[in-house]
Amino acid sequence: MKKAINSVEEAVELYVNNARIHGEASETGNYRKANKAHDIIRKCEKYLYDNNSMILLEKYLNDPANGVRNWVSYDLLPVIPEKAIKVKEDIANGPFGAAKATASTTLELWKKGELTFPYMN
Repeated sequence: MKKAINSVEEAVELYVNNARIHGEASETGNYRKANKAHDIIRKCEKYLYDNNSMILLEKYLNDPANGVRNWVSYDLLPVIPEKAIKVKEDIANGPFGAAKATASTTLELWKKGELTFPYMN
């Protein structure tokens, strides 16, 4: 992604679309597609964080795509931990796959106090 993000609405849209792409690509092993989506999500996270707008992602905690729910619940852990943990636990208790592994690891790191949020630095 070379162009700048110009609004929180644009950041949310890019974030959600790329979280969906990342989740699907991770499950199918398409690492190039997943890495590209990851980079865009990271830019969106930074933009939303810098504009005090992370909470706009809350409505996507109920998205049907595990990739979206996994990313959103990660980013909302510092904002609304109770809701985010519930979503992470739901994914971690789901069927085997990349989403389950990611959710389980994220919860483990969160409980240990070792989870980092790169956009906060």
